[in-house]
Amino acid sequence: MLKRLDMTCSRNLRELLGLSGAKKLEELLMEGTTRVKQLPMSIESLSSLQTLNLSHCGLVHLPIRISETNITLKNENRERRQIILEFPRDKKGIRFLANLSIEGRLHIPLSHLTGKAEHFSCITKQKTPDEAMGMLFEAVQQSESFSEFGTLHIKRIKYIEEDAPFACNSFSGFPFLAELKLINLNIKKIPDNIDQLQSLEKLDLSGNDFASLPTTMENLSKLRTVILCNCTKLEALPELIHLQTLKLSRCSNLRSLVELSTLNPTKVRYGMLELGLDNCKSVQSLSEQLSHFPSLIHLDLSRHDFEALPESIINLLSLGTLCINNCKELKSVEELPQNLKHLYTHGCNSLEYLCLFYNNSIEHLDLSNCCSLQEGESTTLARILDDGYSNAVITSRFACLPGAEVPSYLDNQTLGTSTRISLIEGRLTSKILGIVACVMVAC
Repeated sequence: MLKRLDMTCSRNLRELLGLSGAKKLEELLMEGTTRVKQLPMSIESLSSLQTLNLSHCGLVHLPIRISETNITLKNENRERRQIILEFPRDKKGIRFLANLSIEGRLHIPLSHLTGKAEHFSCITKQKTPDEAMGMLFEAVQQSESFSEFGTLHIKRIKYIEEDAPFACNSFSGFPFLAELKLINLNIKKIPDNIDQLQSLEKLDLSGNDFASLPTTMENLSKLRTVILCNCTKLEALPELIHLQTLKLSRCSNLRSLVELSTLNPTKVRYGMLELGLDNCKSVQSLSEQLSHFPSLIHLDLSRHDFEALPESIINLLSLGTLCINNCKELKSVEELPQNLKHLYTHGCNSLEYLCLFYNNSIEHLDLSNCCSLQEGESTTLARILDDGYSNAVITSRFACLPGAEVPSYLDNQTLGTSTRISLIEGRLTSKILGIVACVMVAC
């Protein structure tokens, strides 16, 4: 008895036949079947079908409707929302789906989410009985119907400023939702009742048109990751003290990460570990803003206009990775955190001076396309290689430096197809033998 049919990446498949007899089919996986242009009408009769994956198929130009209906649960005074997938010529659509992934010209008239999109996917959360009862009780208090989605993704392939906004009216009735992605949908306002998503752990609202987020987001105690890339109208953020990861790339109008109030001198300290501010040039009092995030281990300040690093960076004692790529006005890099291991400065073409103390922790340094680095600076950078041998503990280190010649401190240079390396006394240990090598790359 066929329950699972997996035709993933069957690129020569053109037509799907014989489904009418697969009455017990539960999973139909067709991701990457790019030559399948339509599905047989017999797919509507698959009443046991729960999982359908039609991503990256040949259906991308087909108008598809994703709606929902409410099903009354037996012996319960509550209704569950049920997805209905409708293709052209369908009479009743595909029902009973718990897990769906599809791409195409999608019209999505759901209860609280309505508009046009190009990708839709949802996964129903698997729950223990106690977990289900507890969350359902809370959901019934909030709304008359509920959805069992654990993840929900709706997106357009790219952001277009003139596109019609997707309507996002309410977040009631999603008691199990742990991951929500609404991407490139030109949403103008996020509903205040987003705090009803008490299971939410990851939120991606990139490519939307809201200027602010509701302060009720502060009540989402399980929320750990927020991605707001390319939200060009966003100006400020609520106080999201529970976050571990916040990505704000290309939020060009963002002025504030935290509320800097002179009336309340108490500093709110966030436990955030990763902060991405790539091309967020409008953030004011950046150094003071960053001082609220003492636990950061990864910070991206690429494509900013400062000439020197914000002063508070040296106090980020846990910082392991700093990205300042393509900071075109940056002239000097000094006073880095002692524990910094990865420094990326690609494309900082005004950078003249880089100060690295002895016994630094740098293991990976990228200075590619830093064409203004003063002569002699590259030579002093040899210390990041030498420091790899401190205290008889050898660490692997990598540096990408600008220049057109092999640095002179690499003194074992020769022409030909082979070379002999002279071992330096004092740099041998019982653990490992290491060498420094240089590769010239044209770019």
